[in-house]
Amino acid sequence: MTRGFVLVIEDLTEVVRAQKASAWREVARRLAHEIKNPLTPIQLSAERLRRNFSSAPPNAKALVDECTGAIVAEVEALKNLVARVPNSMKELVDRTMALYEDRMDKVKVVVDVSEDLPPILMDSLQMKRVLVNLLDNALAALAGEPLQELTIRCDLARDDTMARLTIADTGRGIASEDRERLFTPYFSTRKKGTGLGLAISSRIVADHGGYIGVEPNSPKGTRFILELPVCQESSLSMTSPASGSR
Repeated sequence: MTRGFVLVIEDLTEVVRAQKASAWREVARRLAHEIKNPLTPIQLSAERLRRNFSSAPPNAKALVDECTGAIVAEVEALKNLVARVPNSMKELVDRTMALYEDRMDKVKVVVDVSEDLPPILMDSLQMKRVLVNLLDNALAALAGEPLQELTIRCDLARDDTMARLTIADTGRGIASEDRERLFTPYFSTRKKGTGLGLAISSRIVADHGGYIGVEPNSPKGTRFILELPVCQESSLSMTSPASGSR
């Protein structure tokens, strides 16, 4: 009886790359936490100095105001910086959609967001706020409509440098003249709207180096487009902490 062997060769490049990316995301989160811890006491101390010198001579008060103002501004900038770590778009969408489980009974929902998309450097709490604003607008537009469909998709765009998330509804739609002002503060097409949600969302996306826009959906409704830069492979393919030099 002739014996043989079966040789199986499997390319684990993508698996190893994903493991390294995951390891660095965890390192980034921990570093961000350690950096943020002392920032609040520094900011509070600067603000306390400013209050205590409020009755100082004009020259001294002006100097203290200038210095403490610079400290507070830099602390805020650093807080915003360390709040952004590589995050998964799919995880962000899944966590946000979980908030709406009891509000979409009559809505046909399609979510198509791949787990294989590159991570995005973002403040996940701020970006969740953006998605909440977009979903709230979509649900308001769908209310009372005979056809209630909501489609959320994400793919790569602009030579794979951006993740493009689209949220399309079959609601009432938005007039062309209103679309031009939709992200302007205090403008709203909803009777009870404050006109701030989409304006704030636009600012958050811009601060992340992204783009947000709106266009008609086919056959009816509205489609919001959100683009965010993905983390470049070179920044994630470094040696993971577990396999670093000793």
